Amino acid sequence: MSWLQLQALNTPWPHGLRHYWKGHLVREATTGLAEAIASAAESSGDDGFILVELIHGAAHRVPAESAAFGGRRAIANVTALGIWERPGHDDEVRAWARRAAQLFAPYSLAGAGYLNYAEVDQTAERVAAAFDPKTFDRLRAIKVMWDPDNRFRYNANIPPA
Repeated sequence: MSWLQLQALNTPWPHGLRHYWKGHLVREATTGLAEAIASAAESSGDDGFILVELIHGAAHRVPAESAAFGGRRAIANVTALGIWERPGHDDEVRAWARRAAQLFAPYSLAGAGYLNYAEVDQTAERVAAAFDPKTFDRLRAIKVMWDPDNRFRYNANIPPA
C-alpha cells in the first residue's frame, strides 16, 4: 500500500463522528495478545476497529529520561477505536472498547496507555503509569512552573507537584 493510499483510508469518515478509544502499551508480542486482538476484532461490529502501532527504532534507542514520551519500553500501542455516528449507540460502542481494552490489559506495560489517545475517563494512576517515575516527577515540576493552579486539567492530566 502506498503512503497516499494509506492516508486516504480515513476519507469515508466525515467530521462530527463520535469517538471513544481505549488501549494499552504492550510489552511483547505473544500468542495470547494476538488472540486477544482477534477476539476484540470479532466482536467489534460496524463501529469498532483495532489499531496496532509498532514502537521501534529511535523510540527504543533514546534514553527514557531524555523526553516525555512514555512508551519507550513498549513494542506496540494496541487500541480499540470506537467510531460511530448514532447517539443511541454511545453506551454500546464504549462498552465494546472497554471490553477490548480489558482483553489487552494482561499484556500491558504497567497498565499504561498511549496518552495521545487518552479516553475521557482516564485515571490519574493510568496517566502516571505511562511514564517512568523520574520523568513523571519532572513533568509535575514543570507543571508547577507553567500551570500551578492546574487549569489545564481536562485532558490526560499531570497534576502539579
